[in-house]
Amino acid sequence: MSIDGLKKTEKPSLGVGFASLLLDRTLVLIGLVYIAIMVILVWRQAQLEDRLIKSAAQEEARHYTEALAAFRTLYSREVIETVQNFEIVVTHDYDHEKHEGKAIPLPATLSILIGNEVAKQKLGGQTALYSGYPFPWRESEWKQRDQFARDAWQGLSLNPDKPFQRFEYREGRRWFRYATADLMRKSCVECHNNHPASPKDDWKENDVRGVLEVSLPLDIAVAQTEANLRESIGYTIAVGGLGFVTLIIVIGGLRRSSWELELRVDKRTAQLASAERRFRTALDSAAAAMIIVNEDGVIVLVNTETERLFGYSHDELIGKKVEILVPERIRPEHPSLRNNFFASPQKRKLGQGRDLTGVSKEGREMPVEIGLSPVETEDGLFVLGTIVDLTERKRLEDELRSLNAALAESNEEFERFNRLTVGREMRMIELKKKINALSKELEREAPYDPSYTDE
Repeated sequence: MSIDGLKKTEKPSLGVGFASLLLDRTLVLIGLVYIAIMVILVWRQAQLEDRLIKSAAQEEARHYTEALAAFRTLYSREVIETVQNFEIVVTHDYDHEKHEGKAIPLPATLSILIGNEVAKQKLGGQTALYSGYPFPWRESEWKQRDQFARDAWQGLSLNPDKPFQRFEYREGRRWFRYATADLMRKSCVECHNNHPASPKDDWKENDVRGVLEVSLPLDIAVAQTEANLRESIGYTIAVGGLGFVTLIIVIGGLRRSSWELELRVDKRTAQLASAERRFRTALDSAAAAMIIVNEDGVIVLVNTETERLFGYSHDELIGKKVEILVPERIRPEHPSLRNNFFASPQKRKLGQGRDLTGVSKEGREMPVEIGLSPVETEDGLFVLGTIVDLTERKRLEDELRSLNAALAESNEEFERFNRLTVGREMRMIELKKKINALSKELEREAPYDPSYTDE
């Protein structure tokens, strides 16, 4: 027995088996795939949580902006329209002493005051209202605005229906800045066009007169998200590690359980290989050419006599259609004949009563006799074809016919010779008979006289 066979018959111990599992390439690959999956999951979760933070910030900023807009509308309708009937002035400098306490801020001024107060109280979010067409008392504030404010004014002026937003870092914190267009209302057009300090006197309804910005800090949400992410990573690693260890144990158990089965499979494989070698040897020792074809007409097995008879190598025949061995003039009709056989498979001997022809690689045609036998296997139906070359038999038959014809001709000539010989002998016998008869008749008419002389 070989060393490999000896190793396979020894059942590994638990410790050795576990150590071999850790070194198993497949398990290492699974481990790497597991790590990659963990990294992808963590990265994906981080992406989703970051997207969730952004989505939540956008939603909160939108609600914040809608609340401020609703407050301004309510203030204008319920407060300003009411106090105007009581000689109370609505102005940006409502707290100036000249008004003697009989003034209230404009809606825009009040919005700015609310934003400043929120920022002063450090309640989290910040609001701001500014314009690219500032009144003189707001010009200094506009000049101090950062690049986002200027970009927001330019973007909203071109597309007032689409909010302008940006995530950025400021003062070491991550912020979400959300800006919407503050449109000119119909009730405000006349006041802005006629105000002596207005920077623009051709306002129309729905013109962009300003930008309402809401800024939200994201550091608290980010910190909470990072904590959740760390917790999720811990759970993922713990669950994944437990699953990986469980996988090792299960694979080890399966490995030990399958050892005997693997030995049986190897033994059975060896038996099948031996049987296949015997079958192949028997097939190659056959005097006739033998091929095996599947239901698609593809050659799957040939013996050496087939290679010799048709002049093809083994690799040139395997995988090819059986029609490669059929003369080209009858190839088109051969598949239908093959399909008819597979439709009703039974042993058949072809070539009796009609001539069958095969063709070699060189194109040489030869008379053949074919026997077909269906073979049922687990892989489907096959047909075993036995092909006998009739070239020598045909040659002998032709030679025999030639000899028979020559013999017949010789017999005919012999008979003609016999007829001529017999006729001549009969004529001679007849002539002799006539001579004898004539002699006898002469003797009777003149008997012989020895004394008679003719002088």
